[in-house]
Amino acid sequence: MRNQGSDLSSLDRLSEVIIESLGDGVLIVDKNGQVHRHNQRFTEMWGIDPLPGGVQDSLDLANLVKGQMRDPETFMESINSFARRKGNLEHVDLLEFLDGRIFERRQRSLIDQGLDLGRLLVFRDVTGQIQAEKSSRALACQVQATQRLESLGVLAGGLAHEFNNILMVIMGNADLLSAECGGSSTAQSHLSEISTASRRAADLCDQMHIYAGKGSSHREKLDLAKVVRDMRPILDITLGKKVELECKFPLELPLVMADITRIRQLVLNLVSNAADACMVVGSGRVDLRLFVRRCDQSFLRECPSTANAEPGNFVCLEVTDTGCGLDPVQQSRVFDPFYSTKFAGRGLGLSAVLGIVRSCKGAVKVQSQLKKGSNFSIFLPVVD
Repeated sequence: MRNQGSDLSSLDRLSEVIIESLGDGVLIVDKNGQVHRHNQRFTEMWGIDPLPGGVQDSLDLANLVKGQMRDPETFMESINSFARRKGNLEHVDLLEFLDGRIFERRQRSLIDQGLDLGRLLVFRDVTGQIQAEKSSRALACQVQATQRLESLGVLAGGLAHEFNNILMVIMGNADLLSAECGGSSTAQSHLSEISTASRRAADLCDQMHIYAGKGSSHREKLDLAKVVRDMRPILDITLGKKVELECKFPLELPLVMADITRIRQLVLNLVSNAADACMVVGSGRVDLRLFVRRCDQSFLRECPSTANAEPGNFVCLEVTDTGCGLDPVQQSRVFDPFYSTKFAGRGLGLSAVLGIVRSCKGAVKVQSQLKKGSNFSIFLPVVD
C-alpha cells in the first residue's frame, strides 16, 4: 500500500516545481498576512533577496519595495484595501515603477470550503505590451490626422477650383461693364470695388490651391541659405523692434528643388507667425536655423501629412520662438485651413506652408508648449 505521507510530499514538491517554472512572479500570503511561498521570478522582478525562511510579514515586504513605485501611497492602499475585504475576490491592476517598468498584478482570495486561507498574487511584466499599445494608438492617431489633412486638401482644392471659375466670370463681366460705362465715375467706382474684391477672393483660392498641393509653380534648384539671406531685410521689418531675430546657417548646404516664390512665402509665414506669438507675451526672440538631417521612415511617420516623403537626406529650416506656445488641441489643428489662434487672421498661412512642403515631397514637424514657445521644422529633400 502506497504511503499517503509520501504522496503528499510528492504533491508539495510538484506544486513547488510548477510555481518555480512559471514566467510570472508568484507570491502566496496566508490569512494572517504572512508570506507562505514565493518563486525566484518574484524576487528577480522586484530586485530583492530571497525571503528568509520563506516567511515574512507581507506589509513589511510591501514597505520594502514601495520606494520603487511611481505612486507608493496608492500602492500601499491597494494592498491594505484588498486585505480588508472578505469573500472570494479577484482584482487586477497595473503597477508603475519609477524606472518605467509596468507590472500587471492579479490578486485572488484563496478559499477552501468557505475558509479563508489567504491570497495569491501573480505579477507579470507588461512593459513591452503597454508600450506597443501606446505606439499603436499614437500611430493610429497620426494616420487619422494625416487622412483628415488629406481630405481637407481635396476639399480645399475642389472648392478653390469651383470658386475660381465663378470669380473669372465675375471679373470678366466687370471688365466688360467697365469698358461700356465709359467715364461714368459712379459706375467705375462700383466696378473697381467688384474687381478688387474678386482679386482678393482669387488670392484666397490660390492659397487654398497651395494647401491642396496644386496650382502653378516653377521649381528649380535652390540654396535655402541664400534665399533666407536675401529675405533678411523684409524679415526684420516683419518682426518689428520688440522681437529679436537670429539666423544660423552652415557654410555650405545641399540644394533643394522648389519654387522660390513659394519658399519665400513659406519663410515669411513661419517668421510672421513666430513674431505674432512673441507679441502675445509682449516681446521675444525668433531663431531661424538651417541644417542637414537624415530622416528615416519612423521619423517621417510622426510628421503630419507626409505620405509622399521618402527617407533620405533633408535640408531642415527650423523656426523657433519664445512666444505664447500652443496647447495640444491647437497643435492638432494648426495646419487646418481657416483655423487661426489669432484674433484677426484668415488661418491660411500655415495651411499654405503645409501645401508647399507636400508639393516638394517634404515633411513638417511641430513642437510646442503653452507659455514656452514653439518650434516649426520644415524638411525639404536634398537633390543631387
